[in-house]
Amino acid sequence: MTVRVRRAYLAFACMCSCNGLATRARAQTSDATAPTAFHTSDSAQRLERLSLVEFSVGTYQSFDSTKVFRYSDDVELLPTSVAAFMVEYFVTQYWRATFVYDLPLTSEQRVVAGKFEERSLPSVMSGGIEWAPFQFVLRGNTRLELEGMALGGVELGGDARFVPGLMGRVHLSAYAADTTGFGVYLGVHHMFVVNRVGPLYGVGYRF
Repeated sequence: MTVRVRRAYLAFACMCSCNGLATRARAQTSDATAPTAFHTSDSAQRLERLSLVEFSVGTYQSFDSTKVFRYSDDVELLPTSVAAFMVEYFVTQYWRATFVYDLPLTSEQRVVAGKFEERSLPSVMSGGIEWAPFQFVLRGNTRLELEGMALGGVELGGDARFVPGLMGRVHLSAYAADTTGFGVYLGVHHMFVVNRVGPLYGVGYRF
């Protein structure tokens, strides 16, 4: 009787050991085949952060694009100061609807053959699309974006001509909360037909 009990006990112990080994093997196999999870929730939140609206104010020094890099001894170009007000609506993280109002603060001035010439420039209201394909999350809550805009507007006054334009910006923003933050930008603004081009810089607020 004692021998039978011992044999039954040994058989039960072997079964338990085999079941334990099989369970461990299955667990190791499932761990090996499971996708690796990286704990980058903070970075993901920064990358997926999406504002709804950005309002920015800037200025640029406008030059006659037909004369830039075509200077002669008889022509001297003087920059025209222009204020630029922009509102951007974030359709997606990378695509935005953009509205721009360009307000000349000074007249266009140049010196030709020793004679001073001056003319007033009308303001321009434009709308268009913006694409920000390159976005980089820097240290903390800071993001760097490379942006391009295609614009179409009209002169408010003067000949009321249609004015297409292009704008490129490097935008650096620092977020204080999930969707709000301040930013600064630097770029180039070129308006065809009215033939204006110049460096652009300013500040913005996203919310």
